[in-house]
Amino acid sequence: MLRTLPLPSIEQLARGLEPVDLPAGHVVFAQGDVGECYYVIESGEVDVIGDGRVVATLGEGEGFGEIALLRRTRRTAGVVARSDVRLRALLSDRFLPVVLGFTPSAREAAAEVDASLDRFAPEDPDLRG
Repeated sequence: MLRTLPLPSIEQLARGLEPVDLPAGHVVFAQGDVGECYYVIESGEVDVIGDGRVVATLGEGEGFGEIALLRRTRRTAGVVARSDVRLRALLSDRFLPVVLGFTPSAREAAAEVDASLDRFAPEDPDLRG
C-alpha cells in the first residue's frame, strides 16, 4: 500500500515516524487491543499471534498494524517481539489521511487487509471488523 504513494506522501509519513525499541518477548500489542499505530520493522523480528498460535513472522522492512486502523476495529492478532526489535511507529492520525487520501494506495491497502484476513480468520467475528 505504501509502494504506490508519491514521494511527497512518503516523506510526510517518514516525518511522523517515532522510534520504538523493544526487547525480545515484549508484547507490542495484544489481540483485541484498540489500534493506535502502524509499525514498520527497522531491525529484528516479530511474531504475529492469532488465537494463541503464530500465524506469521515479520522482519526488517515489513509493516504491521494496518488492519485495525483501516477497518476501525480492534487488533485482529497480537504481535510479540521475537528478537530485540527496533520499530518505527506512526500514529493513526498521520497514517490514515495519507494512505486513504491517494486512491491507488487506498485500493492496495484494502487488498492487503483482505489478503491478511484470508490467511488468518480470527475466531471472534467481532475482530473481523
